[in-house]
Amino acid sequence: MTRRVSAVPSLAGLRGEPNDTDWNDESIAIAKAQGEATPAAVKYLASKTIAERAFWEWLEEHKPAFDGVSLLPAMIFGPPTAYTASANDINGSLSEYKQSTECSHLSAAT
Repeated sequence: MTRRVSAVPSLAGLRGEPNDTDWNDESIAIAKAQGEATPAAVKYLASKTIAERAFWEWLEEHKPAFDGVSLLPAMIFGPPTAYTASANDINGSLSEYKQSTECSHLSAAT
């Protein structure tokens, strides 16, 4: 029997400190106002907000025999999900990880 369902959305769905009231509603409003012209990053933020809110609303409405928990990773690292011609073309959190491990931003100790 299932006792708990875990959702793994993103901190992108929230604003400020993680709690049940600081939703990233601004991204949803921008996406609604700009439609297809909305930048991809704003669409991503809006989608994460909508998806997590839907998870909690579904649990509240259906009152299943199991509970829910939301894990909010700041970043998820793994292999790229899309082909890139060069490591320099990697984007997202994998790009940030790559930059942090290169140490090219550190100056030599004097």
